[in-house]
This record gives sequence, structure tokens and C-alpha cells, in this order.
Amino acid sequence: MDDREPACLLGSLTAIRSLNPRGTSPREDREGRIGTVTSEMNPSDDDEQWRAEMLAAVSTGDPQVANPALLELTYDDLDGEWVEPILLEHLAPRHDVRLRRLAATCLGHLARIHGKITRGTVVPALQALLSDRVLGGTAQDALDDIEQFAPAEPGTRP
Repeated sequence: MDDREPACLLGSLTAIRSLNPRGTSPREDREGRIGTVTSEMNPSDDDEQWRAEMLAAVSTGDPQVANPALLELTYDDLDGEWVEPILLEHLAPRHDVRLRRLAATCLGHLARIHGKITRGTVVPALQALLSDRVLGGTAQDALDDIEQFAPAEPGTRP
């Protein structure tokens, strides 16, 4: 990662945030409250449009566009289970290593943010990266986050 990448990501994230037509984070409910999700908080058409725009940015494959969108989905989408398969897909070797690295990191973020993760799919996918000389450390960090913030239920396999 060169010294310019974080600044580029922040600039891109600002641009991506401006795509949200509501001018608010999707983590806010319709009254602008941030926090607990309730069953009454159904995604609005604006949220669906925001998701579509984020997915379009991710699908470019360009790390300068896709990485900020992956972060935005991870941090701002209320449905972590919906975001998981997008992140898992971007662990695949056909994607740029920068996308893969961020996808692994974001899986750890999801565990921290939501306090849960689909361990049966996420943990094996991250474990498969442990021997990768570029991604192994990032995968281990994500696994550590999962263990810390979304531990296995007592009596289940880790």
C-alpha cells in the first residue's frame, strides 16, 4: 500500500457518501435517529437505490472505487447478513488483492458491528487465506475480531 492510498480512499469515500440521496447514513432511521434497528425500520426506496449504487461501485473492480463502497456497505448497511456474501465473493482470487484484503478486514468489522457472523461460511473462507503470504495476516486479524466480537455459541464447534 503506498502513502497515497488512504487519502485516495477517504476522497473516494466522501464521493460515495454523496451518492446517498437522503443525505444521511442508511444506519439512520427515517427520523434521523442512529442506533438500534427495529422491525418497523424497513428499507426505503432510497436505501435500495443506495445499495444499488454501492453494488455498482463494487462491481467496477477498481479498488479506488470499489474499496470505499465495500467500506460503506460494511459500516452503513443495517443488514450484516446481506453484506456478508458480497464480502465473501470479493475474497476470490480473481479480484484485485486490495479488494480481497479489504473484504477480509470488513468481515471482521461486521462481527464487531453486529456481534454476529455466519461462522459456517465466513470462518472457513478466512481460514483458507491463512497460508496466503499477502492476505494471511489480514485473514488472521479478521478471525481474531470474529472470535472477540462474535464468538461461537457454547457447545458448538468454533
